[in-house]
Amino acid sequence: MIITKNKLLSWLQWISTVFMLSSFLLFDAYSWGKYAFFLCAVLIFFCSVSKNHGSVRIRIDGFVAVFFLFLCYTALSSLWAIHSTDSLTMARTLLRIFLCYLLIYWAYLRENDPNYLLSAIIIASYLVAFYSVTVYGFQRILNFSDDLRREESYANINSIALFLVFGFICEFYLLLYRGFHPRSLISLLSIIIVISTRSRKAVVFLILGVMALLLHRYAKSKHPAYSLLRAAAILIGGLLTVYMLAQLPALLSVRNRLLWMINTFLGSGKMDTSSIMRQNLIRLGLNCFSRKPLTGIGMACTYSYAAAHLYFNSYLHNNYVELLAGGGLPAFSLFYSFYAILLYRCFRIKKKAPQWYALCIVMILLLLITDYGRVSYYSKTVLFEIMSLFLILEYASRGKGEPQHDSKACEVSQKSGLSVFGKRQPGSLPKYAGRDLSQTRVSRSYGTGTEPGAAQNSE
Repeated sequence: MIITKNKLLSWLQWISTVFMLSSFLLFDAYSWGKYAFFLCAVLIFFCSVSKNHGSVRIRIDGFVAVFFLFLCYTALSSLWAIHSTDSLTMARTLLRIFLCYLLIYWAYLRENDPNYLLSAIIIASYLVAFYSVTVYGFQRILNFSDDLRREESYANINSIALFLVFGFICEFYLLLYRGFHPRSLISLLSIIIVISTRSRKAVVFLILGVMALLLHRYAKSKHPAYSLLRAAAILIGGLLTVYMLAQLPALLSVRNRLLWMINTFLGSGKMDTSSIMRQNLIRLGLNCFSRKPLTGIGMACTYSYAAAHLYFNSYLHNNYVELLAGGGLPAFSLFYSFYAILLYRCFRIKKKAPQWYALCIVMILLLLITDYGRVSYYSKTVLFEIMSLFLILEYASRGKGEPQHDSKACEVSQKSGLSVFGKRQPGSLPKYAGRDLSQTRVSRSYGTGTEPGAAQNSE
């Protein structure tokens, strides 16, 4: 295999992305984590510039514009905030994230293959899973009755679980549309850790994400009646599977937490202390919003507001209410403009790239659902996930990375073996740097010819 300068730079860019993503959780408690974040962003940008002979593609699109406006509004809210220092501190945090993600976004706009970015997210989630095993111990993780939530962790336990589920959904998508790869087995460890954390948001994210991808993959048919039957079979099968797993004694605590969450929505039945506290925080936030619907009390000021009224320091555990209470309708509208633009772009590429449409629409809806139980507007992980969706939709709009179901393509793929990241893609033409190798002459060291026939004749 010939190792070129561009290939080395691509690997360095990819490794920097994996390290940066995993560091959001692994080094969350360390003050030097922000410096590692900045260095990774600069390195990713430098690799991209070097690969493109010093050229830089500066582009101001929906992601950049909305992020910048949201940052400006956060800083502006300090003028009327009940604690201006809190709003300015949050604006400074968002500014650091914006500058770093601006470099990364411009760097990845030069790429063409969505799998390049997806593989970085998946491997980063596996690193977090392995690190969790070293912290908690495998025996404790397997003992689902042992509550990991009661002790100090290297990061927020819900954030760990949600990131592992995000990586799993990406891996599950590749499993459905690209075929099995031995790496996929590691995702089982992620699921075990998620269940062990008892994170209700992560479990809901996991169940809905898997069901939605299965429905899109297998429920389609030329006949509407068959489509309905397939969809009903998948839904019934999924619900029965979840019900049977919930009856296992080892998963009793997870089942109880989910039932308490459902009771909170219904407003009746038994609830745990955490659900009652969240309900009180949401009510406090809505009351705050009703008093100042246009401006709010100032971004990031809800923490001290809750301390003054409920006598404990806490954010509102609901991103919708947090934005409405802190920044009013403008902050809410600005932040969720991210998702409005993403949904618009999703429907634009629905016919051109239906499989990437499936992944993106599922991820968007799941992120919106989980925002009901967390505050995400300043989370580096969530903002990276939003940025990744913008990039995947950009690649899909160029017609890159979509598998092609062709018998000759399958033949070439089987001959070519692994792709640049060790990922076999049965049923699709092998990709390198976003191009079909079937249309590009590649040396025999890469294992392909110029066309299906050439691949056979060269042996």
